[in-house]
Amino acid sequence: MNIGDSKDQAASAFGQYISSYYPELSKSVDLSNWGPVGNPETIAEWFKRFHDAGVDHFICRFGDLDQFGQVERFATEVLPVLRGREQATANTQ
Repeated sequence: MNIGDSKDQAASAFGQYISSYYPELSKSVDLSNWGPVGNPETIAEWFKRFHDAGVDHFICRFGDLDQFGQVERFATEVLPVLRGREQATANTQ
């Protein structure tokens, strides 16, 4: 996944990472569906769809040369959205 300010920015950063990390693979495989790319809300929605389908454990791999920056964005911008949804669901039960 790649969390950016926009889908285009995140997709570009993801492409740069994959091209650097997997140069041969990136030439022969369409990498556009390897995981979510976009702003924090888009990423949270991606997780919500899987959670609603019954998935409750995720392994996250960040597609960016700045791994720490991605982890930080996930922790500060995506997780609060997911926690808010979890709290709202608990309040309705």
